[in-house]
Amino acid sequence: MDATTTTAQISAAMRTAIEAIVPRFEPERSFTWRYEAADRVNGRAVLMGKTLRAFDLVWTPGIRSFLWYGNGEAYTALVRVATSYRGVPPDLLPHMVHEDGVDLLAVTSQLPEPVVPGLSHFEQEGIGEYEIDDRANAVVEHVFRVHWAQNTD
Repeated sequence: MDATTTTAQISAAMRTAIEAIVPRFEPERSFTWRYEAADRVNGRAVLMGKTLRAFDLVWTPGIRSFLWYGNGEAYTALVRVATSYRGVPPDLLPHMVHEDGVDLLAVTSQLPEPVVPGLSHFEQEGIGEYEIDDRANAVVEHVFRVHWAQNTD
């Protein structure tokens, strides 16, 4: 492997792929994904009060992994797709969050090599923080573990 893959490169590829999603959840399909860099509070994205499906990517630092070996090092990190859900009826929200998670896994699964050199795969870890305010606005973290390798020679 000759790639020097960075989390910034993976992040850029994720943003492009996520913004291209045509949502499978029919009641809110007209609201597509839009990247919005969010303020952080205690390391979490704050997206309350913004549009439906606005998202930000929140990374943990990468750590060495031993799931890959060869000419370089393997790394893993968590990336949270922090998503705003504004004004979604409470009875639809869990279904929408699930279907959006399916969409996110589908597009991130298409990013590994050769699309992003050195990128191995994404694992869906589940739902992280899940906050709903009294006006039916929610922020939900779709959590993924990303695996990549890079030449460190």
